[in-house]
Amino acid sequence: MGLSMSKILEATCEDGIVTALGVEVQDVEILSEGVGASSGVLILDGDKAYYVAKTSPDLKTTLEKLSDALGSISSALSAIDGAGHLIAATAGVPGPPVASGDISSLNSSKGELDDLLEELK
Repeated sequence: MGLSMSKILEATCEDGIVTALGVEVQDVEILSEGVGASSGVLILDGDKAYYVAKTSPDLKTTLEKLSDALGSISSALSAIDGAGHLIAATAGVPGPPVASGDISSLNSSKGELDDLLEELK
C-alpha cells in the first residue's frame, strides 16, 4: 500500500464555489465560514478536498467597517448635539446635550480599533 501525498494550493471561494489554479473544484468541503468572497488554501488529500479561508483579511475588513461606523456615529452625535436636536423621552422637549464624554469614548474606541488595524498590516 503506497502513501499518498497531500497537496496544498492557493485558492479562493465565492458564494460557496472554490477555485484553484483557475479551475472550479468539485466536491470540496469548506472547513471555515469562507463561503462568501475569501482567499485561502485548498488541501487535496487523495480523493478528498478541503478549503480553509484565511481569517486575517476577514478580520481586517470587519475592523475597518467597525471603525468607519464608530466614526460616523460619533460625527452624527456631535452634529445632533451641536444643533440641540436631542429630545427628552418624557417631556418631548429638547434634552440636555449628549455628554461630551460619551462622544469622546466613541472616538477613543475608534482610535483603539485603528491602532489594532495598523498592527494587522
